[in-house]
Amino acid sequence: MRHFNGNIIFKQKGRQGLFLFLDFDGTLSRLVADPDRARLLPGLKNILKKLARHPHIRIMIISGRSLADVRKRFGINNLIYAGNHGFEIYFKKRYLLRKGKKYRAIVSRASSLLKKQLRDIPGVIVEPKGLSVAVHFRNTPYSYLAVIKKTVEVISKSTGIKNKLALTTGKKIFELRPHKNWNKGFAVRWVWQKMAPKACPIFIGDDVTDEDAFEALKKDGMTIRVGKKQKSAALYYIKQTEDVVKTLSQIAQLFFNQISKN
Repeated sequence: MRHFNGNIIFKQKGRQGLFLFLDFDGTLSRLVADPDRARLLPGLKNILKKLARHPHIRIMIISGRSLADVRKRFGINNLIYAGNHGFEIYFKKRYLLRKGKKYRAIVSRASSLLKKQLRDIPGVIVEPKGLSVAVHFRNTPYSYLAVIKKTVEVISKSTGIKNKLALTTGKKIFELRPHKNWNKGFAVRWVWQKMAPKACPIFIGDDVTDEDAFEALKKDGMTIRVGKKQKSAALYYIKQTEDVVKTLSQIAQLFFNQISKN
């Protein structure tokens, strides 16, 4: 894994533009104890608006959050939005993809069980997201971790949920989501090949679920992890979330300078 340098982008021969795939939490926003309080990094919204205006740049925001949650945090019409790790993909007032609708009732049941059984543990936030449910424990004392983990595991194996929802982990989070052969990796490849297959795909993310996208795109484009990790499938890394703003700003400067020179 090498440190990312924006000039690397222009060494991609025979590619027509860029397709930016961007995670939200921990990438475009700082990680916070309460997911409702997550905000875009300062200056980032204006940079994204500028990039989205470029004729040879496409942008998709892909998050584990619900689609509605992701969309309200940006409010930029010409971005592609993907919620629930790519199970729902939306662009310009219409769905490009909706998967896993039959799992909504199962996820709702799992959410109710988690809320009931974890209600007495301090700091735990159970976040139902329609097609998945997350258990956040960033603000919970470490001594409760084993209990939280055991509770989520038992619910994931209970009648009606076992083999239908998969248990995944991330930074201070457990998650139950549809047990299907679909994740961020499949989602980003599907959108890239459907909408701009000649563009160079770039994925920027920071967490365990982003590894699927790093693996899916590393042979065809550039994959960038926020924070260096030896066993990551990402090809490059940047040190911290604030460096994402610098990286996207550099991309904007390079591409709009190209226009002014032509």
